[in-house]
Amino acid sequence: EAEYEVQFPRSELYNFLMHLATKEIVNFNSDVANTVVSEESYRLVMRMLERVKESYQIDLRHDLDLVTRLSMHLIPLRMRMRVNVVSSNPLLEDVRHNYVLAYSMATVACSVLVDEYDSRVPADEVAYVAMYLSIALSRRRDKARDRVLIVCGSGQATSELLAYQVREAFGKHLDVVGTT
Repeated sequence: EAEYEVQFPRSELYNFLMHLATKEIVNFNSDVANTVVSEESYRLVMRMLERVKESYQIDLRHDLDLVTRLSMHLIPLRMRMRVNVVSSNPLLEDVRHNYVLAYSMATVACSVLVDEYDSRVPADEVAYVAMYLSIALSRRRDKARDRVLIVCGSGQATSELLAYQVREAFGKHLDVVGTT
């Protein structure tokens, strides 16, 4: 106000403060192992992931990165739910249409929040949770690839060529661990 010589109405100041209060303050670098989360957030995330496991038979409770990020996401989300502030998600429609499993899982997970806070979780927020779940599912899928050893009696050059061909044809589904 002093800088631009304007006077904001009190309602605008409260609105601005509410948006600041509901923004995520924690900044992740690449190391989430040192991030501290509240016990309440952790328990909620575990209940969310347990409900996903019950519904989809996919257990993501041991994905430390997912648990940490969801726990940290719940901090501003809880505040937004308490004061009915919706955080617009510009990727909502993209997530709904291109990450159907993750969005469906997020809907189930967010039902825990509905029970906990007796309040509806907006679709924008469900999509944010779906984005975290989608990344976790991708990590899980990458870890689940079959590992193969190429064994070839024709020599090293032939086995390397065969390994290259297998990587080209099946690289998304297989890990070639070596040749002999």
